[in-house]
Amino acid sequence: MDEMRNIARAYYGRASEDEKNTIQEFFKKLDANGDGKVTLMEFNKSVSSWYSDETIFRQLDTTGDGTLDFDEVLPLYYMEEKVSPPKCDGCRDLLAGLYFTCWLCFGKGNGSTDLCCSCYNRGSFEHEHALSNFVDNHSLVVKFRIQTNDAQSEEKVRNICVRQFICS
Repeated sequence: MDEMRNIARAYYGRASEDEKNTIQEFFKKLDANGDGKVTLMEFNKSVSSWYSDETIFRQLDTTGDGTLDFDEVLPLYYMEEKVSPPKCDGCRDLLAGLYFTCWLCFGKGNGSTDLCCSCYNRGSFEHEHALSNFVDNHSLVVKFRIQTNDAQSEEKVRNICVRQFICS
């Protein structure tokens, strides 16, 4: 999450005034009572169901004070509006780092199986394909680039690279 936080700060620092205003409005939407802090209750009422999770809230809360300030909300804005990192299909944790995915399912439109390192290592999940068909997200980008060459695939590669870079 630290790299995602740094990238979000860099994006914000280079954002246009319009985008900065959009991000500030995003924060104000979360901060229902306008006190400059987002509580867990405000957070869960305002974010998509994908992110309404106490674990994610705690990962964002770098000060550990039980609330999120503007700087702590920046990674959430970029996750929700720009990159949408996946969740582990084993433990359901947000995959904000290295993870494994089924190469045979990837990009087929019916989803893939994404696993954190712990769930992959334990093998405690059900999937139609063998573990040998799982690759880490760094290798996935390289493998996908090698095997694709049309414009639509290049757009998918760019999206994967952005997600892989931000989430690792």
